[in-house]
Amino acid sequence: MTIPRFGLRLRMLALPTPMDAGQVELRLAVSVRRHGLRGTLSGALWRPVDSLVQCAALRRLTREVRSDIEVWRHKTYLDRPVLSAGDGPIREYRSWARQFYPAARAPSSQEP
Repeated sequence: MTIPRFGLRLRMLALPTPMDAGQVELRLAVSVRRHGLRGTLSGALWRPVDSLVQCAALRRLTREVRSDIEVWRHKTYLDRPVLSAGDGPIREYRSWARQFYPAARAPSSQEP
């Protein structure tokens, strides 16, 4: 996410790791990068501001993720899920991710 008014770029990550059948450990991370606006304060003086922004963004991301937990609890694996135009480059991502699936459960190479 880029916030030009404040010269910020935030990267929010949700990093799921399968643990057991039906269990996933989800780690969340946020990084803040400042661009522009550097002439007003030195880098050292921006660090506390960046830390506050990072903490606030992580709290917001955590709230958003928690609001989806009930949806995730009821998710079901679909070999060929329906895609919409707004899904972005999901086909390319699935093709890349296929290498991490066990052969018995790997999504078919004929997916949409």
